[in-house]
Amino acid sequence: MTKYQRAMQIWTLLVLAAKEGKIYTYSDISDILKSGIPLGVAKYLNSIRSYCDEKGYPPLDVLVIQKKADRPGNKYQPRKTVAQDRADVYAYKHKWFAIEPPQISDFENAMKKK
Repeated sequence: MTKYQRAMQIWTLLVLAAKEGKIYTYSDISDILKSGIPLGVAKYLNSIRSYCDEKGYPPLDVLVIQKKADRPGNKYQPRKTVAQDRADVYAYKHKWFAIEPPQISDFENAMKKK
C-alpha cells in the first residue's frame, strides 16, 4: 500500500474523530493500520496536512498526538496554537462530510506542490 493510500485511510479516521471530538495517538493509528512503528505515521500525516493547507481546511493532523506529550509531534507547525487548531478542526465537523473526499492523487499532488 502506498503512503497516499494510507493517508486516505487516516483521513477517514480523522474526519470521524473531528465529528466526535476525539484525538488519536500515533500508536492508536499505527495499531488500527497494523503498520508497526508509530512514528512512521507522520509521513502519512504530512500528506494530509499538505492537502488541508492547499484547500484551506483546518489541519486535521492536529488530532494525532504523541502518547506521552499529549500534543502533536515535534514537526507539527501550528497555524495558530495547537489548541486553536484543534478547536478549528472540531468546529468544522459538519463541513467535513459536505466536502468531496480527497482521492489518492489529491494527496500526491498536494505533496508535489509543497
